[in-house]
Amino acid sequence: MSVWPVNKDAFPSLIVSLAIVALIIFTTIIVSGLLVGLFDSPTDPWYLFFTYLLSFGSTLGILMLLRGVERPLYFTKVPAGIYILLIVPTIALVFLREPLIHLTDLVYPIPEELIEQFKPLSHWHPAIFVTLAILAPLLEELIFRGVILDGFLQRYSPRTAIVWSSFIFGIAHMNPWQFISAFLLGLVIGWLYYKTRSLWPGIFLHFLNNAGAYIAATMLGEEEMTTGTEEILSPVAYSMLLFFSLYVCILFLHWIAVLLGRRPVFWKNDE
Repeated sequence: MSVWPVNKDAFPSLIVSLAIVALIIFTTIIVSGLLVGLFDSPTDPWYLFFTYLLSFGSTLGILMLLRGVERPLYFTKVPAGIYILLIVPTIALVFLREPLIHLTDLVYPIPEELIEQFKPLSHWHPAIFVTLAILAPLLEELIFRGVILDGFLQRYSPRTAIVWSSFIFGIAHMNPWQFISAFLLGLVIGWLYYKTRSLWPGIFLHFLNNAGAYIAATMLGEEEMTTGTEEILSPVAYSMLLFFSLYVCILFLHWIAVLLGRRPVFWKNDE
């Protein structure tokens, strides 16, 4: 396996990555303003689809120009077993982040305006599914792991790079409730990218997370989608679920590390 390249001038730095978040917000505002007149409502699924596609797509294009189009985005082949092992910790993360989201909600309740914005997510529509389960995993992984984390891992220590890239991934979601989910997801995907320098495992995990959350929301419906497992189970059963989720998450990630140790991923060091 190639040693991760060291380049203290690699794009982007931590400060530049914060500017990237600002760029995402700016392009989203501009694109949504340009498109709003073409649709009946800002909650129209196709409005959300095109706003996301054009805002994140244009941001990625700008970043590739700044980074240098000659620098590759890594889609290294990884063992097939990695994808199978990722299914269980992805489900476990859903339960582990739930009490943290509830704690945030106690300190800072979710505004009614934000709840209204999320209501379309409780109704099935192909444009919403493609946005959440296809576009988001692909474009967000290209930006936050393919560009930001890849640069961080060349500039900083692996731990610093993964934590800070996950933090930036969290704040890019622009609210504290999604921040927690995105941060935890970013830690796992960041570790996978560090071990493999491949975007495929992260895209797969991101797809499982988003597709599963959307399908669950459409099945629960508008009124029940805010009901957590904590309100369904007894305190003892809920505590056991959390401990079991933490255990299987750690166990399966350990198995992934063992599998990668036995079948290491090779990539070409182009730096």
